[in-house]
Amino acid sequence: MAYSPLDQGRLTGHRVLKAIADRYGVTAAQVALAWLLQFDDVMPIPKTSRIEGVDEILGACDVLLSVQDLAELSAAFPSPRASARMETT
Repeated sequence: MAYSPLDQGRLTGHRVLKAIADRYGVTAAQVALAWLLQFDDVMPIPKTSRIEGVDEILGACDVLLSVQDLAELSAAFPSPRASARMETT
């Protein structure tokens, strides 16, 4: 489960996500969600409070990332080495 896959919006400013998003003319959030959708064992659960956000989330399904993009994302966001507690707000 990818609870809060955009880290409550903080990830949208990440340089790797932004660079890939710029290449495709999409948002960093769409790139992050498209990347998570590549994994069979991950279910991203994005949230939005804006109606425009729904369209942005759905647009992630149309983003086709290249092998190079996937490698860049894996390098920027390596898998955790140990279990971690979920952040509470």
